[in-house]
Amino acid sequence: MSGYLICLNENFDCLGELTDYNITYMPENKIKKIETYPNPVKNVITINFNNNINYNSLEIIVYNIVGQTKKISDYSFIEDNKVQINTSNLNKGIYFLKIIFDNDSFITKKIIKI
Repeated sequence: MSGYLICLNENFDCLGELTDYNITYMPENKIKKIETYPNPVKNVITINFNNNINYNSLEIIVYNIVGQTKKISDYSFIEDNKVQINTSNLNKGIYFLKIIFDNDSFITKKIIKI
C-alpha cells in the first residue's frame, strides 16, 4: 500500500512512506510550471518559473513541518524566470515553500534541508 504513514507520537517517529505532493491553487488561466532544485538542498535552492512572472507581486514564505513561519536570509533574481533562495540559516529538516505570484496564485513545494 503506497502513501501510508503511521506516526507513533507527536515527535514524528513514523513508519511507512509519505508520498510527495505539491499543494497548489492557481486559476486555470494562470497555470505555470514551477520547479525547485536541488532537493534536498544544502544552502541555496533555485525556483524556476519556466515563464516570465511579475516579480513585483512575488512573495516567498518558508514553513517548517508544524506550520511555523521561518525567516530566510534572502532571495535574489538570477534570470528572467529564476529566483535563488539562501537557506543556510535553516536547520536540517523538512520545509514548505509557499510561492505567491500574480497577487492571487500560489503553489507550495516541499523541500528537504540537509
